Parts: sequence; structure tokens; C-alpha cells
Amino acid sequence: MKRIIKIAEVVSKDLALRHNAIALFEFIDSYPETEIQIDFSGVRTITWSFAHEYLKSKATTSKTIEETNVPVEVCKMFEVVTKKIKARTLRSMP
Repeated sequence: MKRIIKIAEVVSKDLALRHNAIALFEFIDSYPETEIQIDFSGVRTITWSFAHEYLKSKATTSKTIEETNVPVEVCKMFEVVTKKIKARTLRSMP
């Protein structure tokens, strides 16, 4: 069974602060379900630090995370952060 989390209700309509993303994943990890759907309906903004921590936490959790109803602005921020992470990884390779 899949757990659905409406992030605008659980966190905020304006996703900010790295700590909030950490708290979100602590919340997610407390559920017994292994499949989690995060519904971004109603989200207005997202900061770089929230997006970065969200993507880092998503990559390390044992849960399968699927995003739905992601606003264009949030998608763009996820893309920017992903590119930056990839660029850092490439620079650190010998």
C-alpha cells in the first residue's frame, strides 16, 4: 500500500529551510509503508536549501518516493539543484 503525503499541509505551501526537509524525511521514515507519494499540490515556492536536502534525503532513504502535482517552479529548482550536485560530483572525481 502507498502512503500519500500532501506536502503543503504537512510542511508548508512555501518550502524553505533545510531543517524542514530533514523533518519531512524523519516523518516519512516513521511510516511502515515502503512506497510514499508526495503530492506537491498547493506548493507556491521552494528554496535551494530545501530542494537540496529533499533530494539528498530522497537518495538515501530506503523508501520509494514518487512526486505528483509538482509545480513548474519546483521542477525547475529540482533541476538546478540536480545539475549542481552532478557538477560537484564530476569535479571531485580524480
